[in-house]
Amino acid sequence: MLALLGFPSSRGRSAPDSGTSVTPILEQMAQAVRRMRTLRAALSQEKFYAQLGLKDPPEKGVLYMKRRGERDLSLRIEITVPEKRIITVTGNRFLLYQPRINQAIEGVIDRTSARAAAGFLAYLFNGLTQAAEDYEITLAGYETIQGRRVSHLVLTPRPNRRGVYRRVDLWVDHQLWLPTVQKIVEANRDETLLKLDEIQLNVNLPDGLFVQKLPPGVQRVRG
Repeated sequence: MLALLGFPSSRGRSAPDSGTSVTPILEQMAQAVRRMRTLRAALSQEKFYAQLGLKDPPEKGVLYMKRRGERDLSLRIEITVPEKRIITVTGNRFLLYQPRINQAIEGVIDRTSARAAAGFLAYLFNGLTQAAEDYEITLAGYETIQGRRVSHLVLTPRPNRRGVYRRVDLWVDHQLWLPTVQKIVEANRDETLLKLDEIQLNVNLPDGLFVQKLPPGVQRVRG
């Protein structure tokens, strides 16, 4: 399935040693998130529809993220290929602007919605404490992707969190200690694969970047 979605082949794949704990990896990730004030990265995303056996054309763009506090995060994703779309997330609110149809959808971000990738990124970078409460997190092994060592983590929802997702896979870069690849499997088995490249940390990002000023005449829809 990863090959179908265009996932880069991994070399040096290995299973974790018996007794290896995921805790040190989560601690490194938590430290990296605490150090991260801003993030800029090239983004690519693909959506696979399991029941139809089809996938959307690959989307490419740029992701911007800014953290002002433990639970204060803003996100902006600018999709440029195949067509322009901009989604901004501030707190638990999102605004999706689609210039081609002159429409803006706004509402409460939901990491179980069709905007799964953006929602889960915002959820993840708001801290790992909630993720550990919602999911069982296990270490599937170590891999090498594009010459970089990564840990492959598997998140499965705890019994009282059924319906959040069927499964989430994260590939955590050992230099950045951030998840540079994520694969979300929804309840209906649809999959979203998101990859981050060319990551820049703690660059200057103005607050205004995360506020969309819509042109006159845009149709606004509640999502």
